[in-house]
Amino acid sequence: MGILVDIIRALFTLYLVALIASVLLTYVPDFGRTQVGLALQRLTAPYFAPFRRVSKTFSVGRFRFDLSTLIGILAFFFIQAAISSVLSSLMASVMTSV
Repeated sequence: MGILVDIIRALFTLYLVALIASVLLTYVPDFGRTQVGLALQRLTAPYFAPFRRVSKTFSVGRFRFDLSTLIGILAFFFIQAAISSVLSSLMASVMTSV
């Protein structure tokens, strides 16, 4: 069971890296048209979509800010922490019952 928990945590970490990379690489011109850029968009767009529907963008001078990605990443941290806590509790209960 410990290996399964480690795999789940590693997958969460990899997805978090993909989310952050997707956000940061939007500032690289034409990156969204590369194969890596398109793959990142396909991987992360479904997660960010609900946050984009409820969040608004705002402008400061020439710069436009989209808070949906920040909210999405913060929500991901909370989701990851909650699932990690549940998995740790499950591991503890399995270990004490053995």
